[in-house]
Amino acid sequence: MRTKRRRWIGGGVALLGGGLLWVALRPNPATVEVGVVTRQPVTVTIEEDGLTRVRERYLVSSPVAGQLQRLECEPGDLVERGEVIARVYPLALDTRGRIEASSRLDAAEAARAAADAAVAQAEVSRDDVRRYLERLERVAVEGFLPAERVDQARAAARQAELGLERAQSLAEAAAHDVRAARAAVLETMGGSSLEPLQLRAPASGRVLRLYEECERAVGAGAPILELGDTDDLEVVVDVLSEDVGLLALGTPVLVTAARDADTLRGAIDAIEPAAFTKVSPLGVEEQRVNVVVRFPEGAPLLGDRFRVEAALVVWASDDVLAVPLGALFRDGEGWAVFAVEDGRARLRPIDVGHRGREAAEVLSGVEAGARVVLYPSDEIRDGVRVRPES
Repeated sequence: MRTKRRRWIGGGVALLGGGLLWVALRPNPATVEVGVVTRQPVTVTIEEDGLTRVRERYLVSSPVAGQLQRLECEPGDLVERGEVIARVYPLALDTRGRIEASSRLDAAEAARAAADAAVAQAEVSRDDVRRYLERLERVAVEGFLPAERVDQARAAARQAELGLERAQSLAEAAAHDVRAARAAVLETMGGSSLEPLQLRAPASGRVLRLYEECERAVGAGAPILELGDTDDLEVVVDVLSEDVGLLALGTPVLVTAARDADTLRGAIDAIEPAAFTKVSPLGVEEQRVNVVVRFPEGAPLLGDRFRVEAALVVWASDDVLAVPLGALFRDGEGWAVFAVEDGRARLRPIDVGHRGREAAEVLSGVEAGARVVLYPSDEIRDGVRVRPES
């Protein structure tokens, strides 16, 4: 009887010791960061750096060789159209110089004729686009056209209007060049003039840059200063050529002009037809295309040639089932996540749609409210015990 009792006691002690040993040697749960699958807005963007630039830029140059007087304006100064911004005392011209001045006048008149022809062509294009838009709007009222097509036609009409404005501005600048060249010919026909040749601002705006500031001799055609309207800015973003197919005129663009500034909303106004080669910071040659972004009237950008961050929106939805991007990892040829269920990590293959900056669209595999492991390490396996961070 005593022997049997000792056996029972010995077995119990062994069982208790084995349980304590198992508890002592059992691995602790892995501490993990957890996210939640929810319905939320998702936006897919192409993110690139861009530069602001004045839409219409005017370069004021000396029409004759002469002595430039010291400029009285400074970068940032406002000038009005027709205001005298520089003075040049022409040098006496010989026969060759007079022929060159006359040739510059002929060239200026030819440029003005070409600019006038461009205005006429822009007017024809604008009228054609307007008529096309009117036809689409009549058909759209009856419900036979998608709204996207009408929006594209309206964007094209807006671009045609801007093209006409640009052509008219260039025609005005060409006419100014003709007046300056004609005045140069008249001023220099009789040799050195006692009166300076006055250079007037071709348009209202701010002085962007001074090429010459001090009094000095300049040659014919030497740049003196640059003008532009800093209230009429656009942003130029160079995009990889393989990404251009995802973009279209009117595509929304989010622009951050300064570190703590509000995000500005614009739209693609033009996509240049030719690409160029650019070397990336990693030393890789890339083919890139300039995309021009315009903003609503009065958008508070900074100035000319300022660096900005641009996000070109290629897809967006206000309500999709989304998983945090940090929870995704590759599992074979597909995507998967580790779902946290009953204190353990469970491998769940999922189908992913559009992927944004912080979240990805879930097509199948997990439901709303599911908790998933963020940034899973190598120690996370299917069935491993996990403990969410507190």
